[in-house]
Amino acid sequence: MTEPRIIRGTEPWAGLETRALAIDWGMRTTCYVKDCEEPISTIIRGEHHYALCEAHYQQGNVPGGTTLSIVL
Repeated sequence: MTEPRIIRGTEPWAGLETRALAIDWGMRTTCYVKDCEEPISTIIRGEHHYALCEAHYQQGNVPGGTTLSIVL
């Protein structure tokens, strides 16, 4: 299993850079959490690649993390 890598856009273009990269890699540009249609701000690259909106990234970016229902 590969070590996950987190790719986040930088200000002031945060979401635009990440969405452009997702398009280039053939990924969708909306959050991969079930029933979320927000634009992505973060790409997680590991065994599976997926992307999160800012709210879901922040939800999981805490000590102990969280559980998210990801749709690949």
